[in-house]
Amino acid sequence: MVLLKIAVFSFLASVMVTDPSELVKECGDIVVSADVVAVEEGLSKVILTAKGGQSPYKYIFYKQSGELISENFDTNTVNGLEKGKYFCTIVDRKYCKKTIEIEIK
Repeated sequence: MVLLKIAVFSFLASVMVTDPSELVKECGDIVVSADVVAVEEGLSKVILTAKGGQSPYKYIFYKQSGELISENFDTNTVNGLEKGKYFCTIVDRKYCKKTIEIEIK
C-alpha cells in the first residue's frame, strides 16, 4: 500500500510540474482601466477594472523597482500608495497577460 502511494505521488508530481512562465503570453484582448483615489494626505488607492480575456483575473502589483506590493493576487485594489510609478500585470484564466503603468502624482 505504501509503495502504491509513493508511485501515485511520483506520477502526479511529474505530471503537474510545468513552468508557468512558458504558458503566459501577451494578449491584446485584455483592456484595463485604473481609478486612483486619494485616501488620505499623500496616500492613494488604485482600483483596476479588467475586461476582455477570460476571468477570473490575477493582479500582480509592484513598484518600479520590481518590489512586490501585494501578495493577494485575487484583488484588483491596492491601498497606501505614495507618489511614484507603479505597475500591475493582469493575468487571465488562459494565462494571457497585460501589464499597465500607474503613475500617482
